[in-house]
Amino acid sequence: MNAHTPGPWRLTDAHNPRVILIDGPHGAVAEFVDFRKMADARLIAAAPDMLAALQNIYANAAESPEYIRARIAGVIAAATGEA
Repeated sequence: MNAHTPGPWRLTDAHNPRVILIDGPHGAVAEFVDFRKMADARLIAAAPDMLAALQNIYANAAESPEYIRARIAGVIAAATGEA
């Protein structure tokens, strides 16, 4: 059972350079008021996708390492800001 706000989550322009918003499908999930926390915000915004990727990898554990790498590469890029 998922107790968290369902994804996808995304960084949203708060029209204030000091505020970072993370929105989900039903509204705000988190708000940061320190612009230096962008790395934290990206990681938090990627959390639902990371969970889904890990669940998929677990369900398909018999697949090849190339499949596994392909499934998680995009999620890692989103979490680190390299997407």
